[in-house]
Amino acid sequence: MCLRMLFAALCVVPGVLIQPAAALESDAQQPIHLEADWMSLDQITGLAHYKGNVRLTQGSIRVQADEIIIHSKNDRVETMNMTGKTKPATFQQQTDAGQLARGQAMEIEFTARQSKFVFMDSAELEQGSNHIRSSRIDYNSKNNSFTAGPSKRKTNKGDKKASERVRIVITPQEPQ
Repeated sequence: MCLRMLFAALCVVPGVLIQPAAALESDAQQPIHLEADWMSLDQITGLAHYKGNVRLTQGSIRVQADEIIIHSKNDRVETMNMTGKTKPATFQQQTDAGQLARGQAMEIEFTARQSKFVFMDSAELEQGSNHIRSSRIDYNSKNNSFTAGPSKRKTNKGDKKASERVRIVITPQEPQ
């Protein structure tokens, strides 16, 4: 039973990550690979906790964090928190257009019901040659929209970028 719940938790997490419209649809059909120094699963509360150089892959998806905490209900992920203690938590994924989408922050929160990612503390998003940097970036993967600005909570003391303005680089497309 414990292994079945663990497998279900692992299967759902990558499926949640691939919801952005530009993501490769084939990622959902790929096997999931997870590595961590330590993990804990509470079947009653639906809490899965992974610590120590956590690496999760599925198809083109790559997630790396010092810690990942997953809250599930009825074998479905509700939220996922990815934290970097010594360096930012990172993710990347190939898009249908063949570009690599990348993101990083000291903390990344994902809410499945809203298809919303929140990048906090030294947040950065990049797709192709387009790039955005801010102390906080909220990204809705359903409608491919985002907002960026100051963090709504206290940031790490070492986050020198917390008071910075939003910085965006948009590269024009070549005429066809």
